[in-house]
Amino acid sequence: MKKAIITFLFLSLLLQIGSFGVKAHDYQLSVIPISDLQTEGNKAIVSFAELGYDDTELVSPYDSTNVFFTLPSNWELTPSAVLTLDVNVFLSGSGAFESTTFAGTLSISFNNILIATQTLREAGSQSFSIPIPAVALISPFDDGRHRLSILLSAQFGCYSDLHSFVTIKNTSSFELPFQISPPALDLSQLPSPFFRDRSLVQEKTMVVVPDNPESLELNAALNLLVGLGSMIDRDTYDIPLISSSQLTDVDTASNHLIFVGKPDKFNNQLQSVNFPLPIANGEFVGLPPASADDGILQMAMSPWNETKAIMLVSGLTGEAVAKAGQAVSTDAVLTFDNSAITYVSDVKLLNDAVPFKEDFTLHDLGYVTETLSGIGNRSIDYDFTITKSQVSAEDAYFDLLYYHSGVIDASASSLSVYLNDQIISSVVFEESSETVTTRHIVFPPGLLKYGQNRISIRAELQPEFFCDTTGFSNPWVTIVDQSRFHLPAGATDTIAPSPSVDLKFFPNILLRYSDLGDIALVLPKVAPQSWNIAGKLAYYLGYTASPLISNLKMVFSDDVSQEIRANNTLVLIGKPDDLPFLEEINDDLPAPFDFSNNAASERQLQVVYRIPPGVSVGYLELMPSPFNSEKTILVIAGNTDNGLPMARDALIGPLLSDQLAGVFAVTNGTQIATGRGSALFSIVGQVVPEAEQVIATPFPTEGPVAVSMFGPPVWLPSIFILSGVFALFLIAIVIARSLARRRESRIGESLKEEDDESNSA
Repeated sequence: MKKAIITFLFLSLLLQIGSFGVKAHDYQLSVIPISDLQTEGNKAIVSFAELGYDDTELVSPYDSTNVFFTLPSNWELTPSAVLTLDVNVFLSGSGAFESTTFAGTLSISFNNILIATQTLREAGSQSFSIPIPAVALISPFDDGRHRLSILLSAQFGCYSDLHSFVTIKNTSSFELPFQISPPALDLSQLPSPFFRDRSLVQEKTMVVVPDNPESLELNAALNLLVGLGSMIDRDTYDIPLISSSQLTDVDTASNHLIFVGKPDKFNNQLQSVNFPLPIANGEFVGLPPASADDGILQMAMSPWNETKAIMLVSGLTGEAVAKAGQAVSTDAVLTFDNSAITYVSDVKLLNDAVPFKEDFTLHDLGYVTETLSGIGNRSIDYDFTITKSQVSAEDAYFDLLYYHSGVIDASASSLSVYLNDQIISSVVFEESSETVTTRHIVFPPGLLKYGQNRISIRAELQPEFFCDTTGFSNPWVTIVDQSRFHLPAGATDTIAPSPSVDLKFFPNILLRYSDLGDIALVLPKVAPQSWNIAGKLAYYLGYTASPLISNLKMVFSDDVSQEIRANNTLVLIGKPDDLPFLEEINDDLPAPFDFSNNAASERQLQVVYRIPPGVSVGYLELMPSPFNSEKTILVIAGNTDNGLPMARDALIGPLLSDQLAGVFAVTNGTQIATGRGSALFSIVGQVVPEAEQVIATPFPTEGPVAVSMFGPPVWLPSIFILSGVFALFLIAIVIARSLARRRESRIGESLKEEDDESNSA
């Protein structure tokens, strides 16, 4: 019995120790500090490291490297630029020990103009100062990039046992004299000046909407941000969406600004802007009568900072503003006599009239045979359009026809094929593929989208060097225009619903239409912070989907039409009490909201956590749409204004989004807890450890409301109590029995003594 008691107490102790559980590791958002650009007067000093360049080794007999950068939109290079090139030379082979060595020659070009030929005659670290002539300071590229090219020529290694390894060190630097000048005002060059790739100084831009925008005006701003996300192609670029009353003097002095809305909505803020089509008293001055219904795009210099630009996305009606916003989303704005203004009479959107074609070639799409040549990365994109029935087609494939040069190094070169930015095939270069070769590539299910799709061919080309006197060999690969698509019709004309409603599939769970046309953002009518988060999401969707034109929809939460409900995937953004539409679907959510405190109640569980006052959390919830089984509903919410950005970062931020799963997530900004949909235990307590437990009685629910949770089982405290009571009960029994034995022993001894006395008498 004693052994049983000891064993039971030991197990109870283990359970008590286990009740502390496993605490999630604490971590914070890491911010990599970016040093300010070093300047001396009007001269910038920029190291290769600041341009993102790592030490690069060039290997004989031939090798090369490139360094790119772009100037801010209000800079112009002036003469006297200097390149300081730091290198390290290492020689190997028997020839390295000869008294006279020759490590090779560096040919250095800037913007395709040879600026120096540097002979390397000894091993070790060396530094060279190379003036850049004024003629080389003009960029030859349409996007304004500047390129430094360094070529190593060391062909002597072909004839002797001597090999050169030349490291271009990232301590190398440019000295770039510049002058401040107004940025170019050219709508056809968007996203410049609002963003310039590889810029020495990151541009700062804000999108401004009216304080009380019409839904079409706010919708135009969101489609514009989709377009900027697609054009910029950088997921972390920050372009805030704010209301006009939030715009401060500091903002106007330090930012490029994009105003979206009708001219009378900006409280005369635009009267001082010298637009090609001026604005006075909230009206356009000199608007051509034929353009009364047109969307209007125009640019001007900022009156608050002569080095910043302002763009207006506008029109006389909400419909006109919407057209202007969608025109920007195309990333190909057309201009005519004046590059700073254009009128948008109409936009052509994706519709159900997409023609069906089962078999077609690149030539049928208007593409010609094209050759990718040169060392390094080369790519080409091909766009094609499909119907709804072809999205889920079985046996869809692409026959790629290609051939390549004989000097490609097969061990260091590759050809990869992507469908909508997902790799679907890699091609191996062989001697047989130097003639026309066919690569049969089956399309994996789930990657095709209704409408516009994109096949991308990306080549990494490296030459197979050989010893001759002809110089540097140039590798190439040719894509033949007779490459063929086969896209049969599926069983139905509808797009099949997503196979699983799960946050881990974001954003693909939303990207069913190539133009984002089945997504409707549901926003509060007066809540600029929610609008800003919607802008971040729109930008991210543009970066992810790269639509040729954006048809993202936006409605206010108090005006969600039956058409929107029936035909769209809905994304609700805001605090629950700011979203009237949320009340209609609240009972179907994985964790319904308590509108008195904006907390997700998890009321169907036995243990419900009450979040203490003043603690902010963000929520993400996902459910099938009750209005259309093909669609989903995503809720991005917070119990406070501070909780909303936490939910945003959990969904699209770089640190937490990889942890998403299930149908419900709670985050405090640095941690995230997720739940699936079939478990019984709450996850709120993991993120808010000081939350108060409230014991509740579970009740049956209908629909997808059960929440999967991770954490200690809610029945565990009861087990602890029962085990303690049982242990005390056993101990009491043992003590009682021990006392009884002692009493029996004493009684027995007394009786024995009495017997002894009787016997002696």
